[in-house]
Amino acid sequence: MDLKLLTPILLSFFMASGCLANSLSGQAVGTVAHQGWIESSPGFNVRTSPETYFRAYNKDCVQLFSGELLLVAKASGVVITPLAVTYVKADSIVLFRVNTGIERVFVLSVPGKNSVATITNNHAARLHAGHEVVVTDHQPRIRETRQSDSIGRREFRAFSVGHDLYMTTTEFSIWHVVSLCPLFQASDPLSRWTRAQVLKTANVVDLVMAKHGEYLTQPLDELLDFEPL
Repeated sequence: MDLKLLTPILLSFFMASGCLANSLSGQAVGTVAHQGWIESSPGFNVRTSPETYFRAYNKDCVQLFSGELLLVAKASGVVITPLAVTYVKADSIVLFRVNTGIERVFVLSVPGKNSVATITNNHAARLHAGHEVVVTDHQPRIRETRQSDSIGRREFRAFSVGHDLYMTTTEFSIWHVVSLCPLFQASDPLSRWTRAQVLKTANVVDLVMAKHGEYLTQPLDELLDFEPL
């Protein structure tokens, strides 16, 4: 994972490479508060928890307002949340959780050496499989970033990116997410394929990053120390 300030040229590239520049004026094809898989466009399949509010647009673009959304991307595209914009590559699998003032992006699978890019206030966090970014509109405490969700995390890094926005990156246990998240428990063919694909990635991540130590699950109520950008 790396986090960098985007130059105007790089920012223009990200804007042009996704659908953000031209899709928000398009016709919405998704709805809100769904359960089950939705093919929001030819390139995106999404599954949401109950009372998740989102809107899907024609050109591989989803706007998530609140709730939990699992994205299986057959084509490259973008997910817009209140605090950030996330660009995903084709064949990526990403889980989003959005609550007021705090958003999470879990990268569960991404092809090859590609990465998922989450951008807020012109700062981009590039995330590989097994990495999470937490975006907040306030200085986060460790309890918030680790959360009491029983998902193991390690390698915490926190950054202030200006305008009262903060990005915290972690490594997380993909196995924990698959076993604990209800969105992975369905038995339909796409859910089974998604679960199998993510678990294959989990095996590779465990092998490559084993030297990073154990994942921790116990939240602490401490303020995070921030690293200079």
